[in-house]
Amino acid sequence: MKLSTLAAAASALAIATAFAASAHAADTATGFSGELGAAVAHTSDGGVDLNLTSVILRGGYQFNENFALEGEASFGVGDDSDSGVKFHQDYEVGAFLVGSIPAGDKTQVLARVGYAQSKIKGSFGGFSATDTVNGAAVGLGVKIFPTGSNNGFRLDYTHYFFDHDSAVDGASVTWVHKF
Repeated sequence: MKLSTLAAAASALAIATAFAASAHAADTATGFSGELGAAVAHTSDGGVDLNLTSVILRGGYQFNENFALEGEASFGVGDDSDSGVKFHQDYEVGAFLVGSIPAGDKTQVLARVGYAQSKIKGSFGGFSATDTVNGAAVGLGVKIFPTGSNNGFRLDYTHYFFDHDSAVDGASVTWVHKF
């Protein structure tokens, strides 16, 4: 009984793997992807001029050649100060609908729209305060796969329309892997 159950499970796994491989070969424009990179966020609202650096992670699913969903999370790794106040980005998270257009065999031009949240900490002397802001975000970018493989890189710019009339411009460069 155990042997026949094991044989049936192995057969099902082999069939599923073969089906997945043929589906991937037939349409490599769909599937999951992951990204890891660096980002910088700039704001000059309210007389404060800041550039905050972070590590950024993205994951997404490409539904077809032109549409995807992606989520991102970034974590601050660099501080900046203005007028003696030290600022640090704790995190930023967002979800985006992404439209893309192939620009040759190895390049995709993309535009994205979504919603994001960010938490910033400010400290001066022995005092500190945090603020969490939310809002819409729009961006443009390009993904390039130089060797035509599943590994490439992405450059992008995103403008965040955070509440409290706070606007942030973000730029990132990431390594991309398509699964």
